Amino acid sequence: MFPLTVRLVKLTFECFNFLLIGAPKAESGQPGVRRGGAVFRCETKDQRCTKIFFDTAGHARALNGSVLLQIDSKSDQWFGATVVSSKKGDTVLACAPRYTYFYSTFDRKEPVGTCYLAQDNFSSFREYAPCRIETRWGYHRLGSCMAGFSAAISDQENKLYIGAPGAWYWQGSLVMQEIGRDDMVKRTSEGPAYLDDTYMGYSMAVGDFKGNSGNHVAVGVPKGNFLTGMVVLFDSNLKVLRNITGHQVGSYFGAALAVGDFNDDGLDDIVIGAPLFIGMENKQLDKSQTEGKYEVGAVYVYFQDRQHRFVKYTTLVGLKEWSRFGHDVAAVGDLNVGAPYDGEDRKGAVYVYHGMKDGIKEKFSQVIYAKDIDPSLRTFGWSVTGGVDIDNNDYPDVLVGAYSSDRSVLFRARPVVSVSGFVKVNPDTVNLENKLCRLFRTENVTCTQIHFCLTYDGKTVPDELYFRLIVSLDPKKGISSRARFLESHSVTQLTLDSVPIRKGERWCERRYVYVLDDIRDKLSPIIVQVNYSIVDEGYMERQLRPVMDAYLPSMISGEINIQKDCGKDNICIPDLQMTAKLNRESILIGADDRFNVSVVIHNALEDAFEAQFFIVAPVGLDYEGFTRQMPSRPITCSQPKELNNGKNYVIACDVGNPLPKSSTVRFSMQFSTENLDLVMGGISLNRN
Repeated sequence: MFPLTVRLVKLTFECFNFLLIGAPKAESGQPGVRRGGAVFRCETKDQRCTKIFFDTAGHARALNGSVLLQIDSKSDQWFGATVVSSKKGDTVLACAPRYTYFYSTFDRKEPVGTCYLAQDNFSSFREYAPCRIETRWGYHRLGSCMAGFSAAISDQENKLYIGAPGAWYWQGSLVMQEIGRDDMVKRTSEGPAYLDDTYMGYSMAVGDFKGNSGNHVAVGVPKGNFLTGMVVLFDSNLKVLRNITGHQVGSYFGAALAVGDFNDDGLDDIVIGAPLFIGMENKQLDKSQTEGKYEVGAVYVYFQDRQHRFVKYTTLVGLKEWSRFGHDVAAVGDLNVGAPYDGEDRKGAVYVYHGMKDGIKEKFSQVIYAKDIDPSLRTFGWSVTGGVDIDNNDYPDVLVGAYSSDRSVLFRARPVVSVSGFVKVNPDTVNLENKLCRLFRTENVTCTQIHFCLTYDGKTVPDELYFRLIVSLDPKKGISSRARFLESHSVTQLTLDSVPIRKGERWCERRYVYVLDDIRDKLSPIIVQVNYSIVDEGYMERQLRPVMDAYLPSMISGEINIQKDCGKDNICIPDLQMTAKLNRESILIGADDRFNVSVVIHNALEDAFEAQFFIVAPVGLDYEGFTRQMPSRPITCSQPKELNNGKNYVIACDVGNPLPKSSTVRFSMQFSTENLDLVMGGISLNRN
């Protein structure tokens, strides 16, 4: 089984980085020991792994009278099932929770568990077996402790915390051991009978839960609180600070724990995994009923307030049934959640969530499926760790274990590029009557200049990057764009490939664009949009590419406005007044009889853009055309268009775009009744 647990280690005093991988079923190399388990140290540069020999001795022996007998068993002890390190990386604790001790009578073989502490760059080792006490045998005491099922190291107070979920009828226990002082041991005591089988010590994580810069410890009790699960917060002297209780029976709330500051308020928050959580969804046929989605899993992020309470929390729920979302969690700056049976193929996934000022974003920013890495990976996300910068680029990296595949995957965080820029248009308002630019030396057009600039910055990003820019004119209009680039008559989109930009320096470009004459929409601005992205150019094959900040826009824009006579607010409020009358008082149906409809439209207020006049007439009443009456502004009228009912048709006349304020349009429309059999209704007039 390789790996069951994974850790990233950075030796700060030596500037040396490596991975620690626990393999609980590996051959340990100890004489007479079968599958004792091992911890491997893996280099990040050449992927070479070497076994760390915490314990080289075989099974221990003791005299039973005059006979030397085996007194413990290290076979199948699962050494490496738990591996933790200090922040500095100079202290590592590895545990074997299934280590068995025979006690002095040699007839009791009980899984007390044991741990080994490595210091001084793995040059000195010390064993801690807090439950291997002659007088505390039996599952009713410490005989079934499984000490080392979980563990943590307190950096500030030089203490070890060891979880023993099998103590006291599997109530569980937390053991505090001062490093280097065998006599300084404290443990939680046995509780009332209703706490049996609750498994305190199943998981743990250290943090500051009182605001005094001390190291406290959060301990998972996944079957506590009458099977809803809970997490108990202790200070360094094992005094209970408070409990955080679970929400659903059987969810295994507290099976995984992590501590980090996710809302950037300087206080430690707690992440709690509940991998057996059952999600509820409405049935398709009956929305009033719900049915369970088993073992989707859930993660609860509890935020510490200024009074050091944990009241506010955010719930993240898995998406796939049986995925066990929340089986492991890691605070790596962001929050990483392992779901070892997620994905369409149930081979596992890891979800990444970003923190923010108000908490944590409930929508994951990234999900990594096993199949995206290697289709042969299985139980990907069983173990997740991070928060350590392995490659020295100032970003925390992540290590994910897939025990069923005997593999682990290191994800190095890519440098984040923050890009900013702007678009300026000069002039930003154009008068369509002013044609100051020449198009191919044959035509005068209305034009303006666009000026767009970019710059970028970021931690450990390259000094020069290449960008791809796409400059679009009036993109929402598509092929009906109202503007073109001056240097190319029909182009509305310009692509600039592999543009080199220096870090911290502003890069700029200018282009002339012109506005078409025959545009209809003169009210809405013409958008100038510049989309940009980083080009993968100039990198070595295995060199880490930077990535643009996902929370910053990848687009800048400006506007070209059409000049309007609409007052200081630039909002046009017209007042169209219309009169229409016939030149005949009576019409003879069926005869070759003609009549005119005289129309007068006057705009009493500000410019009216896209002003139109509509006339609806019955089918059979022939439309013969229109005549503009002087003085009047130019107009155009469409051909008759039959309406849906088949009994009428409509004619639309454009009377001004714009129809200026205080201006008037006069025209008459000619009709014939020769083919009209019966008038149903009448003639309808409208202006818009």
